[in-house]
Amino acid sequence: MKRTKRITAVVLAIALLISAVVLSVGATGGTLASHYATNPDNGYGKQATITIDGTTSDWSDDMLISTGAAWDVANNWKGSHENRLVDAYALYGAWDSTNLYLGMQFVNTTDTWANPGEQSLMENGKMGDMGLVLALSVDPSSTGMNGRIDESTGIWGIDMNFETHVDHLLYFHADLSGDPGLFTAVDSSGFTSYTAGLKSFTNAGINIKKADTNICSSIWGLNYSDDPDDVYDDAADWVDYKTFTGSKGKHNTTYDTFYEISIPLATLGINANYITQNGVGAMVLGSRGASGVDSVPFDAAAMLDNATGACGNDPSTSHEKDDSDTITAPLARIGAVGDTPTPTNPTPTNPTPTDPTPTDPTPTDPPVAGKLNINSTSNLFGSNSYSVDNGGTVTVKYELDSGMGVVNTQWQLSYDSSKLRLITDSAAISPNFNVGVNSVNNVLYAAGSKTSPASFAGGKTFVAAEFEAIGTGSATVNLNVEELSVGYLKSGVLNYAQVVENSQIKDISSQEGFSNSSVSGRTVFAPGAGAMVDINIVSDFFGNKTVRVPADSKIVTIDFDMESNYKLISAQWTMYYDPTVLSFNESQGDFMMPNVNSATAQINDTGVIKGNFSNIRANDFSQKDTFITATFKPVELKDTTVRLDLVYLGVKKDGEDCYVVEEGVNQNVSGVTVSGDDSATGVTTDKNLGDVNLDGDVDIDDVTLVQKAVAKLVVLTPEQRYLADVNDDCAVKIDDATAIQKFVAKLITSF
Repeated sequence: MKRTKRITAVVLAIALLISAVVLSVGATGGTLASHYATNPDNGYGKQATITIDGTTSDWSDDMLISTGAAWDVANNWKGSHENRLVDAYALYGAWDSTNLYLGMQFVNTTDTWANPGEQSLMENGKMGDMGLVLALSVDPSSTGMNGRIDESTGIWGIDMNFETHVDHLLYFHADLSGDPGLFTAVDSSGFTSYTAGLKSFTNAGINIKKADTNICSSIWGLNYSDDPDDVYDDAADWVDYKTFTGSKGKHNTTYDTFYEISIPLATLGINANYITQNGVGAMVLGSRGASGVDSVPFDAAAMLDNATGACGNDPSTSHEKDDSDTITAPLARIGAVGDTPTPTNPTPTNPTPTDPTPTDPTPTDPPVAGKLNINSTSNLFGSNSYSVDNGGTVTVKYELDSGMGVVNTQWQLSYDSSKLRLITDSAAISPNFNVGVNSVNNVLYAAGSKTSPASFAGGKTFVAAEFEAIGTGSATVNLNVEELSVGYLKSGVLNYAQVVENSQIKDISSQEGFSNSSVSGRTVFAPGAGAMVDINIVSDFFGNKTVRVPADSKIVTIDFDMESNYKLISAQWTMYYDPTVLSFNESQGDFMMPNVNSATAQINDTGVIKGNFSNIRANDFSQKDTFITATFKPVELKDTTVRLDLVYLGVKKDGEDCYVVEEGVNQNVSGVTVSGDDSATGVTTDKNLGDVNLDGDVDIDDVTLVQKAVAKLVVLTPEQRYLADVNDDCAVKIDDATAIQKFVAKLITSF
């Protein structure tokens, strides 16, 4: 979008300079505009308990510890056409006797000038899987982390160097996908690792949620600007996006994202008294490409030094996406200013793992009970995670989809040999492209080339490594593709282009006949035979339970049963699940409450289902029966949580309507006894689809059984429901009976 030159005001607004501590950093030097503030009005957060539930009701203005600005990112001056805008605005802090809490506010105010679905408002205006970082300085006397695995590799491939002291770095994706991790230093140089230096959020007890909202009382940001130095100028075109009306109207804060995170004090090695006396430093950073692009507190010298330069892979966007950032801005403080802290309970530089593993395990040793969380990473195939029982097996697969055949490749596969034992023979590790493999110190080095390109059209396994878990805790498997070329034969001549060179993905779109979009990849896990996963069922009414189901389950069914001495007349509820693990088909919504009248359910693709019913024909649950049921198809089944919040529950008592549960609170109505429990079932089967009666044949008897189930004359088992759902919509309906009947009559040959 074209930006017009601002008109510099003659007189600065002195009032803007009073309420904030400002920083003297920047690409060209100077003092940041007064909208940038670190610990404004001597605010250091406050002692409070925050419930991490994806809502913002627990957060308040007196927890604010730092503000940035809106639309002060490089996209303003180069790359405003891009999606996934990463724009950090504010940081909040709190603590209690158990946890440290941080609130992180990101904004996307471009809806004031852009159309929905266009430019930075693509993908609902959200950041997708962009890498976000929460940096903490707990003990200033500890070894400072530099943000790197080694001299040439930043954590998660993000090229950031910390000169400001930090000793804990929390990395997570903006869409909360994958397996976020807490990194600490592993040596005196401040380097970390994906093994000894990493704990998954799960193992560290860290909880994080997000909400599509903005909790700030104002959202000050740049409007029209053609110069990044406007961030230093109080007379620039600053507006409050809470009240400002642009060419497309006022800002809709549902485009903004607020993250809340709890970190156990025990994980940081401190207590509440330490925070009160010494304080903890904090900064949140956002990344795009291979570099940082914004931070709060704002480090303009790092985030805007190359704002108007051209990105190497895409000259239409900013060099900020692929430059190297050195973080020098001071952190915001939580609890106390911490100028001369005296640590009373410092975090050890090399903390002892909570789940020690044997130093020389052998296959005959009995496995230590517990789980091993495996993080798969790659410069080309992305990241993923999976939990496997100690002693169990899992295959890490890197799947490549290429519109052009692979001509040559060179790669390294590394893994934590203290937690994982490689089972796959080196000759079978690359099943669709012949490579020579050499193993040195538990790192596999491979290289291969072909004169006739190998097809990976539609997606095929590029590398597959099966491992046995020989420990608990966390372990990482990393595939670093150093070289990869794709090409095609034309008139007997091989045409090829190098899409990865020296571990860096290249832009090949300028070469005739080639496109970057022709190559993509992903990482998946294939659990070994007999592997199990944990389904954690959480509910404010039905209780909590963990149920183990087979990892190769075709479907997973979560049931909530109800029993009541009075008839039910209404209910409202919300169910939450992880859509990267479980898939729910919208057409199943009509079948979620099979034993009540006039039930509805609203499903979206973000892992939320909202349901309700209201009917004066009261529903009898005097005998325990299914109240809510949800059948999911696994995406990539792993340990996961499904939560059900019961918001309202009404009964008919003595001719009157009354709430047993109102706004999520149990009302303990006298004389009314309502109880519920939950369960989960994972189904594996060797039967063919359509064989609903499990007799080995698909025939008219199966059609009849499905018709009876639809009419509620019989109740199918979970396995039978899976086999009856031949049209794969997660619900057993008359359409399925018709399809089986067509199959029996040979009008169709498959489902």
